[in-house]
Amino acid sequence: MITLPVTNEQLRAEYEAGAFVWQLANKYEVSNTWINIRLARAGTDMRPAGNRPGEVRYRKLSEAEIPALLARFDVREKLQSIADDFRVTKERVRQIARNHGRSMRRAPRTCHACVSANLAAA
Repeated sequence: MITLPVTNEQLRAEYEAGAFVWQLANKYEVSNTWINIRLARAGTDMRPAGNRPGEVRYRKLSEAEIPALLARFDVREKLQSIADDFRVTKERVRQIARNHGRSMRRAPRTCHACVSANLAAA
């Protein structure tokens, strides 16, 4: 059995102070799995996996945020702008809109002859 020079509670305190599992594993020369086991034994609320410094994480929207997202979708604001402000993906914005009965918008189609005529007129 592997023994660490710290208690589960001390490990939990380091983690809750902002240390990452991989940092603790490197510090104590054990695997990430072992750190996760010890943190679980200490009753630690874990952060999402892969949340390393500088990495953007997407989150789950609350029910209260959905009407605001849909209002922006309904006025045809760009999906990327909505997604960035709510910290979700564009696909998630589309999914929420579909789930709330919104039809997907498409860019207007223009035939090649129309484009050529518009360019010639300009």
